[in-house]
Amino acid sequence: MQVKDKTIQRILVGTDFSRSATNALHRAILLAKEHSARLEIVHVAPRIDRAMLRSLGLHPPDEAASDAERRERLQVARAAARKQGVVASVRLLKGGAATELALEAARLCADVVVLGCLGARSLKHALIGTTAERVIERWSGDTLIVRRAPAATYRVILASVALAPVSRSVVMSALSLSHDARILVLHTYQPPYELTLLSHHADSQSHAKHRAATRRAAVRGLDTLLAQCPVPEDRRLDRHVLYGEPSSTIPGVAVHHNADVIVVGKNMSLVEQLLLGSVTKKIVRAAASDVLVSDPRGRPADAPRRVRRGTRAE
Repeated sequence: MQVKDKTIQRILVGTDFSRSATNALHRAILLAKEHSARLEIVHVAPRIDRAMLRSLGLHPPDEAASDAERRERLQVARAAARKQGVVASVRLLKGGAATELALEAARLCADVVVLGCLGARSLKHALIGTTAERVIERWSGDTLIVRRAPAATYRVILASVALAPVSRSVVMSALSLSHDARILVLHTYQPPYELTLLSHHADSQSHAKHRAATRRAAVRGLDTLLAQCPVPEDRRLDRHVLYGEPSSTIPGVAVHHNADVIVVGKNMSLVEQLLLGSVTKKIVRAAASDVLVSDPRGRPADAPRRVRRGTRAE
């Protein structure tokens, strides 16, 4: 898989005007300012089935008044961006939030989509995922899930990689987030036959040798992976190889190193594209920091911009 340098020139941030979404907006503004990028602020309002409401004896809300209030709040967000010197536009869409945000990101040819993280606090979220998770499933590009209220640009970035070609994209996404941040590249490993050795009551020396051999292979694999990434000469990558299960180890390492954001790869199998892979989902939900989910496919700058009639209200 060919690895290309990544840049951030166009950012889409989704907002529902909640506290979580406000954190995402402020992070998007910081990113746009740091990278001199254009920013689009999007709110997706649900469609109202007025006929159904009337059939139930309910009075439909005044949609025009609601839309006017939404546009006013979008303009407040735009003013906050412009106050920081960021070129920003706003867009009010109608429909399902995840679907519309993914389509708008494709239309914009966004380099990154920024969303707030509410966490899986309900049975509905546990079953079908948060809006951010559903956008990741639908969108062929990088998605930044913001958990913390930002105080400054990212200073420490943890890039978690597997020894697979798609992990090159994780490294490049981490580098693209900041020109100055410290980059930690982490690979977690587990000996493939460790459980077999334990079940056959292998002695501790055999067990230790097997784990040591697995670690040496992991170190070599990480060196090979990073050698294939076009890392600028002035950027230094701190390498870490640790034993452990990824979804439980990675969030802890991020806390230990005070990482502001974790960068992980998007699972690429057909099943995992339909339902966000378990490791990625666990990291997204368990991390105390922000999480960037890197998609190796990205969105080429000359990609066709799909615009559907009757779905957008600017």
